[in-house]
Amino acid sequence: MMKCLTADIGGTFSRLAWLDGDRAPAIEIFQNESFSDLDQVITTFLSNNNLTNVTINRMVLALPAPIPSDQDKLIRLTNIDWQLSKRSLTKAFDVQEIMLINDFQAAALGVIGQTDHQSLNPSAPGSSKGPAVVTGAGTGLGLAWFADISNPGLPQATEGGHVDFSPQNAHQRALHSYLEKRYKHVSYERVLSGEGLQNIDNFLTGKQRLAQDIHEAASRGKTDAIASIQLFIEILGSYVGNIALFFNPQAGIYLTGGLSQHLAPWFDERFLSSMTAKGRMAEQVARIPVYRSLRDDAGLYGTIQLARCS
Repeated sequence: MMKCLTADIGGTFSRLAWLDGDRAPAIEIFQNESFSDLDQVITTFLSNNNLTNVTINRMVLALPAPIPSDQDKLIRLTNIDWQLSKRSLTKAFDVQEIMLINDFQAAALGVIGQTDHQSLNPSAPGSSKGPAVVTGAGTGLGLAWFADISNPGLPQATEGGHVDFSPQNAHQRALHSYLEKRYKHVSYERVLSGEGLQNIDNFLTGKQRLAQDIHEAASRGKTDAIASIQLFIEILGSYVGNIALFFNPQAGIYLTGGLSQHLAPWFDERFLSSMTAKGRMAEQVARIPVYRSLRDDAGLYGTIQLARCS
């Protein structure tokens, strides 16, 4: 039987799974800050599961980075100081076949076709065919899309999180100006990510708080933290509305990623009103279904599907 190792590598966490025929996957989650590179993560996982001397028939890795067509070239991950290539992985491990994909290709595979999601636009019924987009905020902001979910295949990878942040009012323009002084180029990822929430909070409050601290403060009713999250949700809605216009995704826009999970209580009418504030195209955008995935393992689940190791 095929023996496969799959992994969803994020900017903060790495989730790995070992597949051996029809047995239930062995899964572990690692904090990336404890390791100097991906090789160390894989080595630790194999050691923890007594797999050090086992041949890996197939390795499927989802990476937070653009994946070059020549995967022997060095790949530098976007939000963590790691680099790798097929050649380096083959040299480091006893592996027969390696497949490298973008992390949101994996997330899209893990979300589409599943039923564990919440509708954020209940008035828009979904379609079982047509384009679908999966996007979401975590350590970074990713996006992948299917041309037609009735015949999905491997979704198309993009770096859509790095398009220019487009402020919609004076308050957001002030935020853009504030971030432009720090980054020069202000992408949506600079506001719609863990770091982005921190940037918004610092702009509004002057405080230096981590995303988890902002979330915890908001959960305790702290009004300044709630204001930061509300601005985040407002900008996220506008970004999702842009996606609706770009792709006309009649099968839906799916939100995944850690912040979609943690900030769920604040997805109120603010999100939908920002999404549909598109002038003459407001009615068109309002017809697009939007879902929040309830899975916290979408990327890893996608790599497991792709490996097909039974």
